[in-house]
Amino acid sequence: MFGTAATGRAAKAAATATATATATATAGQEEQVVEDCRGGGGGRKGRTLSLHERYSVARRHIGSPPVVAIVAHVPHLRPAALAGLVEPRIAALLAAYPLLACRVDNPASRAAAWAEIVPPPSAAAILHRYYDHGKDDRNDGDHAAVHDIIANEHRFGADIDYARGPLWRAAVYPLPASLRTGGAGGAGGALLAVTIAHVVGDGKTALHLLHALLSDRLPEDPHAVVVEPPTTTTQQRQQQQQAPPPPLVLPARCEDTIPEYRPSLGTIAASVASELLVPLLPAFVQPLFKPPTVWPATVSAADDADASLKRPIDCPPRVVSLFVPADTVARLKAAGKKIANAAAAAAGGASAAAPLATLNTMLHTAVLLALMVYTAEDVQGGLGDGGDVDPSRGPPLATYTAMSLRRDVSSAAASAPHPPPHPRLTGNYVGAASFRTPSSRAALFSQPVAAHLRAYEARVHSVAGRRVAAAALGVLAFVPDDPRDDGDGTAALPVALPPRAGDGAVVWVARPTGWERMWWDKAAAGKYWGTAELSNLGALPRLVGGGKVGATEAEVGGVWFSQTPPVVGDAFIVDAVGCGAGVGLCVSWRDGAVPGPSSSSSLLLPGGGGGAGRGGAAAAGEHLARLLGAAVRVLATAAAAWESESSSSSAAATVTVGELAAATAVEAAAAAAAAAAVASTSSLL
Repeated sequence: MFGTAATGRAAKAAATATATATATATAGQEEQVVEDCRGGGGGRKGRTLSLHERYSVARRHIGSPPVVAIVAHVPHLRPAALAGLVEPRIAALLAAYPLLACRVDNPASRAAAWAEIVPPPSAAAILHRYYDHGKDDRNDGDHAAVHDIIANEHRFGADIDYARGPLWRAAVYPLPASLRTGGAGGAGGALLAVTIAHVVGDGKTALHLLHALLSDRLPEDPHAVVVEPPTTTTQQRQQQQQAPPPPLVLPARCEDTIPEYRPSLGTIAASVASELLVPLLPAFVQPLFKPPTVWPATVSAADDADASLKRPIDCPPRVVSLFVPADTVARLKAAGKKIANAAAAAAGGASAAAPLATLNTMLHTAVLLALMVYTAEDVQGGLGDGGDVDPSRGPPLATYTAMSLRRDVSSAAASAPHPPPHPRLTGNYVGAASFRTPSSRAALFSQPVAAHLRAYEARVHSVAGRRVAAAALGVLAFVPDDPRDDGDGTAALPVALPPRAGDGAVVWVARPTGWERMWWDKAAAGKYWGTAELSNLGALPRLVGGGKVGATEAEVGGVWFSQTPPVVGDAFIVDAVGCGAGVGLCVSWRDGAVPGPSSSSSLLLPGGGGGAGRGGAAAAGEHLARLLGAAVRVLATAAAAWESESSSSSAAATVTVGELAAATAVEAAAAAAAAAAVASTSSLL
């Protein structure tokens, strides 16, 4: 889960030197910010932070604040009408879910806890209007595409002050140019964005916040606070004022409600060995005790011809969006079912041989195909119509799949011995399932797709997979948290953490906890340990009621969600969420930290390449998004071709990962050639 930390005196000295240089460069400047570890003061205090919540705080303190943003296209309401509809619902949410009106008290300490914001935030303070000039001056009004709006929300989230709050907001935007000229959901309406600091909730929280703001009434949730009607008599009001305030009731911590968060002794031993013991071995021995290195960690300095690759911590986040319409989503699902049925028929009807092939699994397959083409070795004329890359030759890959471990009312009732459900909104209840391809690209290339789907399903959609995914975050309980002796007799040296991407402010933490020190050591090492993360929220639930925003999710013209890319972990983040109109996809990355494709590749769109060498391409995520779109089209086309075949003779039973990867390269090359032709024609007009 954690990868290899930068350990030893040399690594500490390097991190301290970097911090000192940063502090020196910014000393005396007005934009320097000193972190207020005490918080805003006042208000009721709540429980201490959970493991995942504290992980989010530590990430912010090293300059990589985790932010979750979700955006919906509401096609039948203009911006002012949508804002008028949403504002009173924000007030209802603030009353029903106390965590939405909380801040983090003493965030840079081992005693970080929740506390009320005093005075409590108003709905007007939570809602931002980007259609009304003068209300919000920063980046107001002009956004060309959905991902421009998401990037704006990411910037807001990066500036959230955890010690003061609020930790979330809603925003209404006019329709961007890309939707006014066609695309998801038509050409009218407005966009509603909901953005949260990850410390206050996970992706499901953002999804259900969006759902609640678009519904006529709050969904059923036993965790919601019942707001009593105001008292009417003078005696009742006096009694209410004299009574002590009720305790601050907040969602339970993940490690207290999910038994799988307690890792086994074997998991603990493996983490301790990889983090503490293996780094002490001689360098030539360490590879014997580590899994194979995966891309992009396989890219050495020699491969980076123009030395343009930077540490992720030094690179700004970027995001790009695309939308898969409902008919293509249906064909993706059909492709999965056809592969599963064909695999079962080939195995004599044995259900154990058939993968479940959910939409999430097919999305992961599309991500894998895109990554295979992205990381393929350059060859002269390698695939003919597929351009100058050969997907059968390339480095091993590793993906993580974010898993929701949240129990809703129905799943809690169906489980034994009936543990209580988690709240629909607020709280972090997630796990992370890892998936590694074979170390040999040739072995992956020749693997039947059915076998690949079955292996992925076993990691993600099984009881054992859920246990492993939860334990991957449960080991956070064993992060060394005592002050460290840095060699000069002090427990912990003052550290000036790096500036957040996009501004010149430095977050100071005078005495960082073990969490900050561990994650800063990892960030200072400047290496990703994974290739990509897939996070799929599923579909926006059916909207409640029959008001101006109607009764079904089909009335939302499109929905997208995106997380800010980390500085430690995976090079790419692929986020997915659906509605009746289709599935929105976002790819985020750190611009300049991820090796890009060769600038001469025939798979690039005109102007899509950067400088020479793999490290020179500036828009790595844009290229991956185009390949992801090509992979989705290949899978959808395959489903149509398999539709008329019987299960017993279907090519779906024998199709290999390599065949689909090669088809993805061909599809991407054709799309690039078509775009080049259009660009050439336009230049002649």
